Amino acid sequence: MEDARSRFRREQAVFDQRRAAWIREGHAGRWAVIHADEVFGIFETSHLAWVEAIDHYQVPGFMVRRITEKDEPVIVSHVCFHAQGTAS
Repeated sequence: MEDARSRFRREQAVFDQRRAAWIREGHAGRWAVIHADEVFGIFETSHLAWVEAIDHYQVPGFMVRRITEKDEPVIVSHVCFHAQGTAS
């Protein structure tokens, strides 16, 4: 099984490879969701990107990144999931 650091590098490589095309296509300022080598989608807001990615993948393990011409600081937060009906 691939570790998180290796998967992050792969997802970052996909983002870097696609960034210029996304900018040319008018996606600057939108949010990309990438899982492994797959671009799941481009979304108008970070909230929508997260909601759609979580709905599709069920668990964390994907990259959500704002599409910009230059790198911006990446803010990473912890996201916790609880199954319905379970005690936390």
